[in-house]
Amino acid sequence: MPTIHDVARLAGVHRSTVSRVLTGQGSVSEKSRKKVLEAARQMNFHLNTVASALKSQRKTAVGLLSFWHCSPNPSETYYQQTLTGIINEITRSKFNLLLNNIEGTLDPENEKMKFCYESHLAGILLMAPLVENESAFDFLNGLNIPVLFLLYKPRDPRYSYIDLDNRKGAHLAVDHLTNLGHRKIAYVGGELTYSSNARDRYEGYLESLKKAGIKEDPELVSNGYFWTGHGEESMKKFLKLPSGQRPTAVFAATDTIAYGVLKAAHDAGLRVPQDISIVGFDDYETSNLTQPPLTTVRQPFYAIGQQAVQLLETLVEQKGKPKHQFVDPELIVRGSTAAPWFMNR
Repeated sequence: MPTIHDVARLAGVHRSTVSRVLTGQGSVSEKSRKKVLEAARQMNFHLNTVASALKSQRKTAVGLLSFWHCSPNPSETYYQQTLTGIINEITRSKFNLLLNNIEGTLDPENEKMKFCYESHLAGILLMAPLVENESAFDFLNGLNIPVLFLLYKPRDPRYSYIDLDNRKGAHLAVDHLTNLGHRKIAYVGGELTYSSNARDRYEGYLESLKKAGIKEDPELVSNGYFWTGHGEESMKKFLKLPSGQRPTAVFAATDTIAYGVLKAAHDAGLRVPQDISIVGFDDYETSNLTQPPLTTVRQPFYAIGQQAVQLLETLVEQKGKPKHQFVDPELIVRGSTAAPWFMNR
């Protein structure tokens, strides 16, 4: 188990600096503060008790629990941008930030969840958990501190959350395609059982089809995982359908899925967007570099991180009813979408 000495060594600072950052006692330069927080995150280090806070009965820190299985690579853009927004806003706030990552789904029996009990926290941010049964949340009520779900929308209204308006994002994507004249629009999404984002984007897709008078075709729907391989395999499956049933457009529930769809289309000799249009969801920087550049729904991850800290501050101060906050998405139109080929004859 890493110690405060290990964190200090990795951050290149004295151990007293680490102590000041994690306990909120004394002054520390912003440069050193960021080094310590990054080192603590990399080493999965947290103080079991924040001694100074216990003595004064003041809670000086909020905790961030992130669930790596939602993003197999911690360097993924959405995590980096959201965490940057959180850290920058924490710097402005009266709180310090303690980080921990959880492997697996949210489970009170998980050893890593001791972080919730052993650290003297004013509140907790739970970042993108995957949960099959929301009764797993019940233990959070016993913490007697505000808990804010980040990038996850619990079904139970008792829990506070901040999330993108994923249904609205799906509406933007599918409405864009129907307005171009597409009627056979395939959908490639995530795991409906565990992910609220996957559920909302799929529901938004269905709602936009219905609004356009288009009946859902189960053969054009592929729900699975938020990764490139799922997009590639789904597109290959669509291309095996009879020619009259194949999609003229695909709405991918993440940009990473869209990259797989794009690869499979290119491998099959299809031209994008002349033969098939593709829309993603996220607006990663790399989505402007694909061939052609990807039309997508932008998530303002940095702003979501900032607003999460602001909302948690409000929950800590007011100790009132749970709060539910949505952040608006934005459609970014690039070169991967156009009217279907038969309308250009």
